[in-house]
Amino acid sequence: MMRRLPRAGFQVGSETRKIDRKRDPNMDVRKAPNVVIIGLGYVGLTLSVALARRGVQVYGIEKRPDVVEKTNAGVPHFAEVGLQAALADVVKS
Repeated sequence: MMRRLPRAGFQVGSETRKIDRKRDPNMDVRKAPNVVIIGLGYVGLTLSVALARRGVQVYGIEKRPDVVEKTNAGVPHFAEVGLQAALADVVKS
């Protein structure tokens, strides 16, 4: 049975956080897509952050508790130029 995801927030693991999205001025937010990313590794986390910064509602699913904890704190679990600032921006409440 699938669980219904909340309408607003950055979903990581079992925690939901409201995100402050920077919206594209040309994007109609009523038509903004919702995206679920399974796995927040090198590709999943950077893709999630990039999409969230463009105004897309992103839900990230991750099974590793340490990654969930760091992501919810706005700290990436690997080094990528600019990722820490961008992640902190999208997960702040």
